[in-house]
Amino acid sequence: MPFYKALFGKMKNSLAPFGVLLATKITVALPFNFPKMLADDLTSKFTFVYSNLNASKKRYVFDGHKMLGQFFFAPGVNKLSSGFSVLTIGDVMSVAAFSDANCMADPQELVDHFVRINDLCMRELKD
Repeated sequence: MPFYKALFGKMKNSLAPFGVLLATKITVALPFNFPKMLADDLTSKFTFVYSNLNASKKRYVFDGHKMLGQFFFAPGVNKLSSGFSVLTIGDVMSVAAFSDANCMADPQELVDHFVRINDLCMRELKD
């Protein structure tokens, strides 16, 4: 655990995570064939991608109206077969999943399982 704390502590003040952003920007600027080959190569190495985004500690307010929920897509591109995402804004959490049928017959089952475990953990924290 100390290794990971040190590693992620260094990343907080580093420009290293922006390498992915720069690579994405470069592929957008290239002719179609090159970005497709790069995306195919990258996505063929993974079977499942998980993303967790804490967008804001407070709910957004637009023109005096507090947000009720949010909508987003789980990450997926080219050969990537499955994705799972959690997005939190204030006290509102949304979960999304996608999958090819050959990897996961029913992605909703994974979402339901995650929500059930999350609810159980939250109840235990309140007690």
